Amino acid sequence: MLNESDEPMLFKHLHPFDAERNTILQRAGHPSEHVYFPLSGMISFLTVMHDGEAIETSAVGYDNAAGCNTALSGRKAIAN
Repeated sequence: MLNESDEPMLFKHLHPFDAERNTILQRAGHPSEHVYFPLSGMISFLTVMHDGEAIETSAVGYDNAAGCNTALSGRKAIAN
């Protein structure tokens, strides 16, 4: 659990990042290097099918984060 005394330690590692539409933040099978907290817009999680078609399987908005599980665990993103 994060408490107020931990906040300065965490905040010094946060950096703003402006992403253009269709920016790939992470590819399946690669290690996560960042956790993204969108301040506006949304992050879509896509699954690419065998025929090359991509479908949205999940989305994250300003009230959540993307990349937490893999970045904090040191594991690679799952490649199906």
